[in-house]
Amino acid sequence: MLLEFAEEPLHLTVVLHDQVHDIARHGRLLGSGINSTTPDTRCARIQPGYPRFMACRITELILDCADPVRMAAFWCEVLGYVEIGKDGEDIEIGPPGVGFGGPQPTLILSRSDDPKPGKLPLHIDVNPTDRDQDAELERLLAAGARPADVGQTGEESWHVLADPEGNVFCLLRKRVDP
Repeated sequence: MLLEFAEEPLHLTVVLHDQVHDIARHGRLLGSGINSTTPDTRCARIQPGYPRFMACRITELILDCADPVRMAAFWCEVLGYVEIGKDGEDIEIGPPGVGFGGPQPTLILSRSDDPKPGKLPLHIDVNPTDRDQDAELERLLAAGARPADVGQTGEESWHVLADPEGNVFCLLRKRVDP
C-alpha cells in the first residue's frame, strides 16, 4: 500500500501480517529500522469468497510539531492519553496501560523545524465520551484549543478547532464509548 499526500506533516503506521511498517517521509518506525522500502508494504485485498479480515489498521498517527512537549501535554489532555515513550525529541502518547498496538492508535509528536500547521491532508476528529458536545467544547477550549475557520457555514454539527500549534481538528457531536 502506498499512501501519498500533497504535504507531509502527518504519516501513518500500519500493522500488516504481524509486521509493522511506517509509511512515511521519515521512512521509519520508532526504533525499528523498518522503512517504506521494506518488501511487502501493502495491504491485502478482500476478494469475493474469501473470509473478511482486517489486513491492516492504523496504529499510530504522527504529527510534526515545533514543540513536542507542549503538544503532547495538549493531546494528552484532549484524549486522556499518557506519555508512553520517547525517542530523541519525539514523544509517543497513548491510552493508559495499553500502548502501541492497542485498539486505539497512539500519537507521536515529532519534532520538526518545518511543521506545516493548518488544514492537514489528514486530520483528527474527536468525539466526547463522558459529556455532551457543548461541555466537551468548553473543556477543549480551556485546554488550549481555539476555534478555526476553514470555510464552514455555521450549520455544521461539528466544531472546527486548532491545537496550540494551529493544526486543525474537529469535535464531532456524537458521544461514543471511551
